[in-house]
Amino acid sequence: MTFNAFQILLAENRLYWADGHLDKIESIDIYGLNRKEVLKVSNQQLVDIDLYGSYLFYTAWNTQ
Repeated sequence: MTFNAFQILLAENRLYWADGHLDKIESIDIYGLNRKEVLKVSNQQLVDIDLYGSYLFYTAWNTQ
């Protein structure tokens, strides 16, 4: 099962998403350019992300 979560950080004009299948968090600007890999983890099945100021929090299906 694949989970995806999305967040928009308006101050930076960027969209962030977590891909539970690829185990990574990426971002792209609002024009569809400048794609960046923010975080790559192993075997965690990312479920959700949240942005608070300059902090990015994530939860994973199979970790505590």
